[in-house]
Amino acid sequence: MQTDQRINEFYPVSILRLINLFGEDEVMRMLANFSCPKNESVESFIRESACDFSKKRQSITYVVISLKTRQIAGYFSIIVKPLSVPAAMISKTLAKRIARVGELDPGTGMYSTAAYLIAQLGKNSALPKEDRISGSDLLHLAMQEIEKISWQVGGTVQFLECEDVEFLRQFYLKNGFTWLGARTDGFDENEQPFILHQYIRQID
Repeated sequence: MQTDQRINEFYPVSILRLINLFGEDEVMRMLANFSCPKNESVESFIRESACDFSKKRQSITYVVISLKTRQIAGYFSIIVKPLSVPAAMISKTLAKRIARVGELDPGTGMYSTAAYLIAQLGKNSALPKEDRISGSDLLHLAMQEIEKISWQVGGTVQFLECEDVEFLRQFYLKNGFTWLGARTDGFDENEQPFILHQYIRQID
């Protein structure tokens, strides 16, 4: 996976750790400046839900700090969730990885397993362009964190979902993810189906 040479300028730290160090009120103040106008749900999650979700262990959010500016450059959230994987959609190598901790239903041709979900991923647009983190670096940091966790508790695969946007779909393919399929997740304000695409990748 291609990453920017500036990736070492950024450091991920969990919101739970920040709360322990500075208190929840101060952390909420820090998160209030996060801006992502291209995706309101990404912005509202970090501002309004990330602390509560982390405390309840619904998902653990990591903020990515710029070592240069000491500002929040982005964030990602991780959780373990059940995953159904069509055997026909993945390589034999990935199938072997999944089989270590999952089961194949010969009747349906589906693997059932637990996997790490990158539930949220967002960059802070409030920073000047020269100080922002690239999308590939942010994704890479999330994957690095999952790799660390897997060494402690196990697990072989990670996955994510994205909207039906061609740029996003190509982005995850270029970063080593395999497309599993699409699903409908309700309807938008125009009563059109809201489509989410699912991608999977082995843990390095």
